[in-house]
Amino acid sequence: MSPHELNQLRLSFPAAVLFSLPFVFLIGARHATRIPFLRLERPKGPREPLFWGLGEAALVIVVWFLSQIFVGPWVSPFVGRPAAGGGGLSEPAAIFLVELLSTVLAGGFVLYLLCRVYGQPARSLGLARTSPWNAIPVLLLAALSYLPLQVLMALWAALLHDVLGSEPAPQKVVELFQDWVRAGDAQAVGYLLAGGVLVAPLGEELLFRGVFYGALRERWGRIAGAAVSSFLFAGLHGSLGSLLPLAVVGCLLCYVYERTGSLLFAMLFHAVFNGNQFAIMLYGGAGP
Repeated sequence: MSPHELNQLRLSFPAAVLFSLPFVFLIGARHATRIPFLRLERPKGPREPLFWGLGEAALVIVVWFLSQIFVGPWVSPFVGRPAAGGGGLSEPAAIFLVELLSTVLAGGFVLYLLCRVYGQPARSLGLARTSPWNAIPVLLLAALSYLPLQVLMALWAALLHDVLGSEPAPQKVVELFQDWVRAGDAQAVGYLLAGGVLVAPLGEELLFRGVFYGALRERWGRIAGAAVSSFLFAGLHGSLGSLLPLAVVGCLLCYVYERTGSLLFAMLFHAVFNGNQFAIMLYGGAGP
């Protein structure tokens, strides 16, 4: 472990007391009915019964991956390399375009399969309107979770280092972001920020919370559904170093979705979390 990381871990321990803050908020949010801006409100009416199961949820995940595989070769011919006299898309722009198009394709498939084929209303996927006041407690929860999550990341990194004897490889997007920050490529950094903060929360929340958590919750209950869908969400990011922290983030996202009944606020929390991690890397820290 590098001296920087050891120092970061040492400085993180005093903040460990803040682990209690998100949990105090979670408990208080259920009882703060007299304070409008601290109350999480669900849409009116009963929850829609779901007609899809784990098979359809797995199919959606497969389509999500296949869309990235097929969109990539379609975009790659347009990538121009200035050194070779090309004038097409830059690599960062191509990465952003692949992420955007694959999210649109996978999201369109989800809406067609579940809303048109199965006849489910969009509300059953979490695409429902709720009180705009929900944004305030969701942002407060994101703020209270910030330091505890950084502590957890540091502890998880230290544990993996002790067990494995080396540090696991970070996510590919993290490596690219760090490389482009060191290179001073502001345009590349901007494309990755747009993809990570604006695009990724839309597609990932629709798939993992709307589809997968929804199916698991109907069959196994909220706790088991949140745990399994969150570890799947973390595992598909492809980095052992971010597995446990992202699983905890996934559980928080399930909580936000469950309490508000709308993916819009889970997307908001997700965007804030990603933005914080990019900011840490941008100013010399280390993200998952």
